[in-house]
Amino acid sequence: MSASAATASWDQEFDLVVVGSGAGAMTAAIRAHDLGARAVVLEKSDQYGGNAATAGGSIWVRSNSLTQAAGVTDS
Repeated sequence: MSASAATASWDQEFDLVVVGSGAGAMTAAIRAHDLGARAVVLEKSDQYGGNAATAGGSIWVRSNSLTQAAGVTDS
């Protein structure tokens, strides 16, 4: 470790860093907060929600066995 890295100071510190803002990620961040941890959610997009946002707010599992059995094709 370089001397500058060893003496670096951070503007903020978090107990949990969540990358992405899908339903699971947001649930983890909220749960961590409720348990007293400092959490931050990082999202590269200009929109929150991940797959849940594009699936109308529902949980969507692409190309799963139930949709395949029903004859639904999903790439």
